[in-house]
Amino acid sequence: MIIKNKKLIAAICLLFGIAIAVFNMWNIYNYSYTAITGIKATAHITSYKRIKGTGKAHPAFSFTIPNGTIVNGISKTLSFKWLSKSYGINEEIALSYKADDPSDAVILSWREWPGGLFVTAFGLLVVFIAWQMLWEKADNTI
Repeated sequence: MIIKNKKLIAAICLLFGIAIAVFNMWNIYNYSYTAITGIKATAHITSYKRIKGTGKAHPAFSFTIPNGTIVNGISKTLSFKWLSKSYGINEEIALSYKADDPSDAVILSWREWPGGLFVTAFGLLVVFIAWQMLWEKADNTI
């Protein structure tokens, strides 16, 4: 297959890379904001559950908020399978949650970061390659 319009392909890849990078940076920002400004608590890993549309199991946790309500949640961060499976059942973990939505809690662990950072780096790599393709000079040598 011969691609005749490489600039169009480069522009599409540029938009795709920007979308991946911005989406994951937004997820990292939300995670960090909740981790820094949220209410800290301890929880226990209860099981591993699959999020619809993904083939990976994410750690599910349970914790009690100050009014006595038991809240169940699931880690929504992108993580590598071998890292996310490293939590043991009934392992005590630290987490942070927003007062208005405790079910959207985030686990405070280094194991939650690598997946999101890797995908963000991949998006930036696609942007870099597409940018190079978009601005490369035509080689008119025979």
